[in-house]
Amino acid sequence: MSIDLEAQVLAVAEAMRERDAELEAAYKRHYRSENREYEKQRSKIFYIRNIDRILLQKKAYQAKNSNAIAERNKAYRAKNSHAVAEQKKAYRAANKELIAERNKAYRAANKELIAERNKAYRAKNSHAVAEQKKAYRAKKMSERVLVGRRKGESHPGAKLNDDLVRIIRSRSGAGESLRKIAENLGVSRGAVSHVLSGETWAHVI
Repeated sequence: MSIDLEAQVLAVAEAMRERDAELEAAYKRHYRSENREYEKQRSKIFYIRNIDRILLQKKAYQAKNSNAIAERNKAYRAKNSHAVAEQKKAYRAANKELIAERNKAYRAANKELIAERNKAYRAKNSHAVAEQKKAYRAKKMSERVLVGRRKGESHPGAKLNDDLVRIIRSRSGAGESLRKIAENLGVSRGAVSHVLSGETWAHVI
């Protein structure tokens, strides 16, 4: 076989390999597009059935390559911060059930580890934890004070409204008993009594 003929054969063979690779890639894309939901469900089932083995493999890999993983993730996040945020948001929205199952399985399999980690964090950051609790209590207290200052219908625990208060006063003025008014309006006799005595809803004319 001459050199020119051999080169032509090799070129044809290479072209055929490239064509076959393109056809295979196109087939895979078409298959994934047509079977996206099926593949997603299959992956979900596989993950749930093999959660323990997957977590052990992941843990071993992370322990072996922790520094490289940290540097790679740091560089990627710095370069693609907005894209990362959007990807996380889309993933959480599309995989709520899977994420819940995965977290539940992780907590069940790592109760002692989680407890030890939380204990170590509180010991190491006792001042920060105390400040967080203090800020939370102050916030809740201020919310209670604001709720306590609300009057009438703006109060979250209100059982009456301005119109019902006027009806109570009118019916009481007509000689109707507290019990009957309370039963008809579906409130307690104490609520009716407080309205009539001016202890509550005094701002309503």
